Amino acid sequence: MKDPHLIYELQQGNEIALRTVFKLYGNSLLYLAHQLTKNKQTAEEIVNDIFLKVWDLRANFETQSKLQAFLYIATKNACYNFLKKPIQQLRMENIEDQFDLIYQDQDIFKTIIKAELFEKILQEVSKLPARQREIFYMTYVEDYTVEEICQKLALHPNAVYANKSRALTALKNALRVYDPDLSISTIILLLLLK
Repeated sequence: MKDPHLIYELQQGNEIALRTVFKLYGNSLLYLAHQLTKNKQTAEEIVNDIFLKVWDLRANFETQSKLQAFLYIATKNACYNFLKKPIQQLRMENIEDQFDLIYQDQDIFKTIIKAELFEKILQEVSKLPARQREIFYMTYVEDYTVEEICQKLALHPNAVYANKSRALTALKNALRVYDPDLSISTIILLLLLK
């Protein structure tokens, strides 16, 4: 969702615009930082620091695309700095080091794409009817079995399966806007790999 007024408002020092940017990209950046650092607290600190930098540099962002690129690149670099392996300072003593660098960048790119898709899935899940959303979270986020869900919600297994199926179908239809070839198995795989 590109909003031409968002950058203008951010440049003018509107804190609501900064909150909007955080709502748009915060979860994706947290996901990326957590995937790289493997530490939730560190990931949160890195993302908070990145948004402080955005606020300090707000006058420099001309478009939302440039802001988005800054957010992902700055998060990636901050994670590498935390891990004491900044990509920019790797010494390429032989050709294998160069290939390692290329593979690291490809992994980061995949992680960013996965983070963005995960964010879109979460946005669409929040739009589901209450019962479908509840069963979806219990199944894919909290990792409950059908039997456990039945016990907690006092439902018949068929009701759990039906709500889960409806939720996945609704997600598939909603996410086809972003990717017409997106399958339910891709959605489930992404959720399981979080």
